Parts: sequence; structure tokens; C-alpha cells
Amino acid sequence: MPATAATTGVENPAGGGNCANDWDGFVPARTLSLGPTDANGYLLDAWDNPIRYAVTTANADGFTTTGGMQANWSGSLTPDLSAYATQEQLSRTREHRRRTAPLLTS
Repeated sequence: MPATAATTGVENPAGGGNCANDWDGFVPARTLSLGPTDANGYLLDAWDNPIRYAVTTANADGFTTTGGMQANWSGSLTPDLSAYATQEQLSRTREHRRRTAPLLTS
């Protein structure tokens, strides 16, 4: 379901299935009706960078096909991806939020 660079924010393949870009796609923002997007249809983060997206290649198309997770639920869903950040990255993120947070009281 990740969008390729050529699909302008539309899932690839359309309707889900065996993804050509499991590890290096973009969030399919147009398919999911998400925003904000750039002129290419890529979902943007707070710094106007396209958000990348990856899906596991485990469980065949269990994570990219409609009903795939439900069909695999009785078995063992074993994603082979993990997300993590270093302590330094987390500290920088917290500091940035602290410095840029809007004033909620006066």
C-alpha cells in the first residue's frame, strides 16, 4: 500500500495487494484523504518533508490487503519492522516541542 514516487500519493497497487515498495514508499495521502500534501500528493510532516512509510513483508499481503489482518488474525502476525529513536533524538524532539509550543494561557 505504500505509494511510490511516481504515484502522486495514491496507494500502489490500487486496492492493496503485493506492494512493489514495501520498504521505501510514501504515505498514500490521496488514497487515505490525509493532508497536508505537497504538489506531488505526498503527505507532509510539520517541516514540509514527505512522510515515508513501510510495511512488513511478513504474512504475505496480510498488512496491505483489505481484510488481510483479519484473515491472518488466528495465526501469528509477525511483522519484521520496528520503530525506535535514540535517547538523543528523543531529547531533541522534546526540546523542539518545548521551544515551539503555543502559549495556552496569558
